[in-house]
Amino acid sequence: MRVPRSIAVKKKYKYPHEVFAELEKISSFHDRVAYLRENDSFAIKTILQCNFSPTIELDLPEGAPPFRRDVMPADQTPARIDKAIKVLGKLARYPGQPAASGLGKIKMETLFVNLLETVNEHDADIILAMKEKTLSKKYPSIDLTLVKTAFPELV
Repeated sequence: MRVPRSIAVKKKYKYPHEVFAELEKISSFHDRVAYLRENDSFAIKTILQCNFSPTIELDLPEGAPPFRRDVMPADQTPARIDKAIKVLGKLARYPGQPAASGLGKIKMETLFVNLLETVNEHDADIILAMKEKTLSKKYPSIDLTLVKTAFPELV
């Protein structure tokens, strides 16, 4: 018997830190690709694209800014990362060009700190690694080859 679409079970949302941690446990490259595709989300694709694309830079100073870590469980944070991460579009620029948003440096840094403070501390660490383009140091199994294979349109 077919289950009507309106009754179909929705899969549980997995936060980037959950997906990336699970990827580290998977040994087969093809299984990692399948797992990444199965658990893709706007936040995961944005993080991977910002980290691995050579044409995307965030117009922010190097290093981690001072911010209050949200130590609540991911599902109890002030904002879900898929919504909060959209602010990165205002902070991105192409190399050698000014930021497209026209925002001042202080406003951009404030937006970034607000993003870090509204997501779970583990996802904030991922965003910081993404900003510095060092996600592969934190999660060695996530590399350019994996991202290009899973999502060829991103990079």
